[in-house]
Amino acid sequence: MGDVKESHNVLHEHINGLREQPKVSVIMSPISNRECLQELLNSHREKFMERNDAFEAMVMALNEETMATLRL
Repeated sequence: MGDVKESHNVLHEHINGLREQPKVSVIMSPISNRECLQELLNSHREKFMERNDAFEAMVMALNEETMATLRL
């Protein structure tokens, strides 16, 4: 849950930074802003994929344990 709050804070700070920049620089560098946000999203997607893999492994282990218990 802390990662979600941290992500929200980072994104919020980035958006506030964009608001404070002169409009001309924001218009002239949308690709740079997009790249920063894309990197942030990719980073979090990778973390969630790792957690999902770990969760799936735990579920499979629990299923195997349950099946072994039922066989006894």
